[in-house]
Amino acid sequence: MTKKRATAAENPRSRAKVCSPGEAAELVKSGNRVALSANASAPVAFLNALYERADKLEGVELIHMRLLGKSPDTRPEMARHIRLNTMLVPQSMRDAVAEGNADFTPAYFHEIGRLFFEGPRKLDVAVVSLAPPAPDGTCSYGAYIGFMESARRAARTVIAEVNRQAPETAGPVRFPLECADAVIEVDYPLAEQPRPRIGETEEKIGANVASLVRDGDCLQVGGGAVPAATAEFLDGRKDLGIHTELFTDWMIDLIEKGCITGSKKTIDRGKIVTSFCRGTRNLYGYIDRNPAIEFHPIEYTNDPYRIGQIENMVAINGAVHVDLTGQINSESLGSRQISGTGGLSDFARGSSRSPGGRFVVTLPSTALDGEVSRIVPHLDAGAAVTVPRAETEWIVTEYGARNLRGRTLRERANTLIEIAHPDFREELSAAARELNRME
Repeated sequence: MTKKRATAAENPRSRAKVCSPGEAAELVKSGNRVALSANASAPVAFLNALYERADKLEGVELIHMRLLGKSPDTRPEMARHIRLNTMLVPQSMRDAVAEGNADFTPAYFHEIGRLFFEGPRKLDVAVVSLAPPAPDGTCSYGAYIGFMESARRAARTVIAEVNRQAPETAGPVRFPLECADAVIEVDYPLAEQPRPRIGETEEKIGANVASLVRDGDCLQVGGGAVPAATAEFLDGRKDLGIHTELFTDWMIDLIEKGCITGSKKTIDRGKIVTSFCRGTRNLYGYIDRNPAIEFHPIEYTNDPYRIGQIENMVAINGAVHVDLTGQINSESLGSRQISGTGGLSDFARGSSRSPGGRFVVTLPSTALDGEVSRIVPHLDAGAAVTVPRAETEWIVTEYGARNLRGRTLRERANTLIEIAHPDFREELSAAARELNRME
């Protein structure tokens, strides 16, 4: 990513549209709805310029899918000028959402792009982060495509922030720079996310998850410590594939060990398919000009029907709570939003359609240093049901893995109590007996 690249100003298709961040920000008007590139590809220069003129704006809405790096201003006095609407609530925005100074929109990832064309989230402006243009005037979306291809097609005004340090990523969809109404040229490193710390609990869960993965399986994984821990126990697997929304550092480890080849994939054979990535500088360097890793719109990666066409699709994701009937909450503590719907439901439905597929949800058995159980008699009032119980399959804690598919409510309660923390099993059993769900 350090080699010299052409600039937008040097390309005849975009030269006349190159402007300062401030000039681009002036294209946003009061009342506009704006979609942003996200994760490691947040358009930092544009955002800085937009917030500098916030006092001149009223009712601007910024739609994004989690921003790495410095969080935008969500103070109450800013909310009437510029208000954030996130599709996945990061830790830095939890208070703002809870206090009504920022918004969260529940949506399946594969359907977000459709919201931009009509209805309450119809777009006015798309701000797209890109790698420098190729000679044909098209750009890679870099480390994040997500819903931005739909956004740039739906928006009346399109602003491109072209970053000379963005990785040139492979994939079938490219951004034609001539469609931009303004082009900002920047040169700064992508925001990084360090590798997660793996503790004893995560190692045990990872080992239990790895026991469910077979040679030739195709994997989707969420972020966090458990997927990274799982990778440590997949050393001996062969011909694994990747079809995921998120590509991250631990996948590189398995690629370099020869465990991930994609040779058994029934769609996009031999390719690693993703929609965005976040991680370390090493990760961003690895995806740069790497034809084996393809970035696709999230409407492609997360389409349950397409996922279902991939044989032996194994989806591995985390949860906050699971109740004794198998309902999964992966996004809230009671009514307090701490994450989002994300791609969990997309891959739950897709993997259940997949021949030989498995849907795996992981969680430590306790929280708050062992004070509370994360397997609960029932979800808290106001808690989100991210995955309904009829779609739940494998639940994994550090105490084992259990398959709920096809089990009665009584069988589910007994099965889940077996992998709850021992300190809470009697309490959970008593609750199950009250519900006539204990054998």
